[in-house]
Amino acid sequence: MTASDGRVLRPFGPALLRPESCLPELPALVVMTRVTATGEMTTVPSGVVRIGGAAAVAQAVALAASPILTRLYSPTDYAVLGVVTSISAIVAIFVTLRMDVAAMVPESETDAWLLRTIAVAASLPIGLLFAVPLAVFATSLSSALGVPSAAPYLWWCGPIAAVIGWYASDGVILARRSEHSRIAVRQVAQAIGQVVLSLALFPLGALGLVAGFGFGRLGAVLGRPRRPQGVTYSLHGMLALLSRYKRFTLVSTWSGVASVAGQTVLVLIVGIAFGQADAGQFTLAFRIMAAPVGLLSLAFSQVFIGEMTKRLASDGHVEAVVRRNVKQLLLVGGVPVLALGLVAPWGFPLVVAQVVVSPVSQVLNVFERQWLLLTWDASRVVLIAALPAVMAHGGWQAVPTIAATAWLGATLYGALLWLVLRVAATPTRQSGPHDVSGRTD
Repeated sequence: MTASDGRVLRPFGPALLRPESCLPELPALVVMTRVTATGEMTTVPSGVVRIGGAAAVAQAVALAASPILTRLYSPTDYAVLGVVTSISAIVAIFVTLRMDVAAMVPESETDAWLLRTIAVAASLPIGLLFAVPLAVFATSLSSALGVPSAAPYLWWCGPIAAVIGWYASDGVILARRSEHSRIAVRQVAQAIGQVVLSLALFPLGALGLVAGFGFGRLGAVLGRPRRPQGVTYSLHGMLALLSRYKRFTLVSTWSGVASVAGQTVLVLIVGIAFGQADAGQFTLAFRIMAAPVGLLSLAFSQVFIGEMTKRLASDGHVEAVVRRNVKQLLLVGGVPVLALGLVAPWGFPLVVAQVVVSPVSQVLNVFERQWLLLTWDASRVVLIAALPAVMAHGGWQAVPTIAATAWLGATLYGALLWLVLRVAATPTRQSGPHDVSGRTD
């Protein structure tokens, strides 16, 4: 099938099997292949269409339920949810010991599964450990965050972080295997589970929202990965894996914290310098801009992990995969990127750079350049905090300050892409044994 502009349109429509069959097929979806002026064919992978479509369905489910939920829950309840969501995201970085991230590295499917098992097993006890100080200091912490009513619910951040850790760990395994249908099922099941649980528990007030957010994603068990055949568990093997990948715990943990800080520091600085009204408007505008291209970034990130794993197992060269994914993101995201440039030229450079570079930044983790990624994350926090603070002190208004900071952020992501390409050009990963089990599966 050929379009009038010369593009080849290939219908997307293989039947979804096993538990994936609960996700209905969308016949209107297509995979586009565009022939460039040089004769190169740039194809949008079917996995991107499938995962991106599921993410869109998941957001549509949440959007459709929002009129009902906003009538059942008060603005204060949603403020509590915002605090719990933010703290849970930070705690979730710690609970898996970052073994979920390490699971991308081994060539052996057995070792990857064992790392996933360590991450899941560690999540609940570590999450409960975090729940203790969160309960003890709940009153002072919630007051400092400006939502005193969140105090009774802060200890829930520990168990919720454990569920997030389990969800992320399974997601890495599915991405490694390129099981895109199961990833799609998880996304839709999570959205439905969160909505259903929030609706069912509305008599509990804010706790209903909190429980819906945290435990509704347990519905993703429908798309959980299968255990590889022949996997055996032993304490010695687990400890050997923890030792082999200890840099993920010792270094990547703080890189994750810096990454979260980098996403929130600009809002904090804008709020301090220009007031909460400007900060709120900026947050809303940024989320609206990031939503359409964020779906693409999420889908490409999942597909990229699988492609990278396969390429590393074959010849170890991933630079071509990185370049192809960046081109595909720019191709597919061309229309929303242009719209962002016309509607909000002050903010779109940061949004575009973030969604294009973030999926391929996992190269630094897979090649075990954790210190390099931590250096970049920490530098971003410092620079993104310093520029608006200096400009506000110099009398600049909010819009030009945010615009300058957005361009700075885009430049930093450009530097990150350069680092990724340099590392990806290396034919082999860091020295040292890659697999503890010795199996390649």
